[in-house]
Amino acid sequence: MVNRGWVPKSWEHDLQTLIKSAPPNPKQPDVVTGIVQPSESPSAVVPDNVPDRLEFHWIDVPNLVRAHNRGCL
Repeated sequence: MVNRGWVPKSWEHDLQTLIKSAPPNPKQPDVVTGIVQPSESPSAVVPDNVPDRLEFHWIDVPNLVRAHNRGCL
C-alpha cells in the first residue's frame, strides 16, 4: 500500500534530476523507495476509521492488514 500524501521536500531536486537523466526503460524493473510508517493516532478533528466499510482516514496498520488479507484492498 502506498500513501502518496507525503514526500520529503528534500527529494524534489533528486526526482527532477532523475527524470531528466533517465528516461523510462521497460526492460528494467522499477525501483520504489519509501518510508515505513507505523500506525498513527488521529487528531480530534479526524473521523474514526470504519474498516468494515473500507473507510480509512488515518493509518491504522492492523486494520489495513486485516482488510488486505480479506481481499478487500
